[in-house]
Amino acid sequence: MLQVCAVDFTAKNLLLPLMISLKENGYSVGLACKAGKNYDFIKSQGIDFYDIPVARGYNLIKHIVSIFRLCKLISFRKFDIVHSHTTAASLDGCIAAKLAKTPIILYTIHGLHIMENSSYVEKVFYNFVEKLKCKLSTFVFTQSEEDRIYAITNRIIPADKILTIGNGVDIDKFSLSFRERYRKEIRNELGIPHNSFILTIVARLSKIKGYVELLKAVDLISNNLKEDFYLLAVGGITEDEPYRLKKEDLLNIISDKNLRKRVIFAGMRSDVNKILAGTDVFVLPSFLEGMPRSIIEAMAMGLPVIASNIKGSREEVVNAETGILVLPADVKSLATAILKLYKNPELRERMGSKGRKRAEELYDESKVIEKELFTINELLAKLNSRL
Repeated sequence: MLQVCAVDFTAKNLLLPLMISLKENGYSVGLACKAGKNYDFIKSQGIDFYDIPVARGYNLIKHIVSIFRLCKLISFRKFDIVHSHTTAASLDGCIAAKLAKTPIILYTIHGLHIMENSSYVEKVFYNFVEKLKCKLSTFVFTQSEEDRIYAITNRIIPADKILTIGNGVDIDKFSLSFRERYRKEIRNELGIPHNSFILTIVARLSKIKGYVELLKAVDLISNNLKEDFYLLAVGGITEDEPYRLKKEDLLNIISDKNLRKRVIFAGMRSDVNKILAGTDVFVLPSFLEGMPRSIIEAMAMGLPVIASNIKGSREEVVNAETGILVLPADVKSLATAILKLYKNPELRERMGSKGRKRAEELYDESKVIEKELFTINELLAKLNSRL
């Protein structure tokens, strides 16, 4: 079985649990993507890593080269199953697998690229691309139930060919017991006083993630914030990010110099569970999501969540119960939500408790993988019965 994505950051952070589970269930697993700093770690997990830069963006020549290289690899290694992920890589992966006559072609929709405010032309284009990928695939998984319904309603794929598997995290890794264990430790490391309030966002430095709106919202309520308020941003700039931001430009949005000093950019971190253990409220005011894992991680850690009322995020956050949903780009509503939770620790605790329970019931990674493996085994059994 070959997994296809664009970069090894995605493979390590999103696909590795699935790949390890496949190996434990008797599959020989390969990965095709551009090798980066996670190459050695992924190899150490017993995954055959094929360094193939999969095209991103709209450069047709690069996509043709990616398809050719993937097709050559799939044909040479004679993979029985090719499973493609992420927006651009899935297109190349599905086409290459079809050209190589792969018996089973899988595609996981991690989030349709169509936003509520997309133009008619954009919707027609993205619907066409998704329909092509689904047509080439034997079966399609989607993380978001809204995406599944959209795909069926817009005739992108028949209902019997697509399944919502959700998204999940290692619930034990984000155990509530870590809050007491790491809260002081992470605050000491970041130089934040123990009795402070920390609002945290975990996301790449991209305009899509709503960083600009978040900083504007914090600036808007600066007069209502005491010296105990800190904003913590965890994430860096991923390769080929089309909407990248500079932290200097973001900091300049904050007019209060003292408050600006309490905005901390922690960069990329591998210990997000520790970061969240030291956090009071999680925020993700993004414009486009699939089924954001960061929100699930925050809920598992017992944190209230402020998020945009968009596809994916609103599927995870129950408004007024596990957090607060605001319209994307609505700076005033975002500021009001931040201030409300900043001033009300009892509300934070109540929402966080309900969020943890929801994460346990719906977003346990082991249950998501179990559902996926069951379907893959069924498809393989049907294939074998026809041979």
